[in-house]
Amino acid sequence: MFTGHSGCPILATKGGTVEHLVKLAIQRNSLGGVIAEYRSGVAGAVAGQRSDAMSEPGNSLAFILFQSATPDGGETYPA
Repeated sequence: MFTGHSGCPILATKGGTVEHLVKLAIQRNSLGGVIAEYRSGVAGAVAGQRSDAMSEPGNSLAFILFQSATPDGGETYPA
């Protein structure tokens, strides 16, 4: 069981389809070309992830639960 005290969203920077992988999410355009890759800036556990394959810029792709200080350039949510 993983217990965390903070959360960090992974937000889309482009529009397109999203493919969630174990340590990464890949976003593709309508022709299948990779337009963005997303990784978490913190070590933690996935608390939730987008189920819709299509995403627009600013949509939350995943939410990471973690136990460390605020990640650089990231937003955190109190527990």
